[in-house]
Amino acid sequence: MPRLAAEHHDDALPMEEPSEIIKTLLDIIYPRATDPVLPFVSFAFVRRLLRAAEKYDLERVHHYVRLLTLTRPFLSKPLEVYSLACMFGWAEDAHRISFQTLNLDLSSPVHADILESLDSASLYKLFQVRWRIKEEVTEAMEMLKRRHENEEWGCDCGSNLLDDEEWDCLHRLIRGEFG
Repeated sequence: MPRLAAEHHDDALPMEEPSEIIKTLLDIIYPRATDPVLPFVSFAFVRRLLRAAEKYDLERVHHYVRLLTLTRPFLSKPLEVYSLACMFGWAEDAHRISFQTLNLDLSSPVHADILESLDSASLYKLFQVRWRIKEEVTEAMEMLKRRHENEEWGCDCGSNLLDDEEWDCLHRLIRGEFG
């Protein structure tokens, strides 16, 4: 943090956190006329900010960041928000956000760092959501197929009908996609 030239080195309080983290903490707990803005919205920065807030018992920072995760650009980062929610005990948020991760390919290396930051219980819960959705979709498909066994499948948008072989292929694809 910038200091006056007249200050002595001995007057400084040693802090482990980088100056950007300390500045952001202070901006949040002592807001000015405008709402504080996070200088970075990267997963690493927000995680360090929340850990520092935890260390100094600054509940206001947790509350503020938790509200920020409901806005842009966090809306496009559901896996990161899920991880933060799990790390910092936002159980209701974690459950809600877990459904927003369904369209992500969790086997992609892009998500490796975030997945590695999760504890095993949180990672297991994330996969449970996928398994449960997969089970529900496949059960619905099997029920529909039994109910309409001798009919062709398709939409009301023209001649896009599926025969039994194509339906079975779609069924296998969905079973594999959520696996």
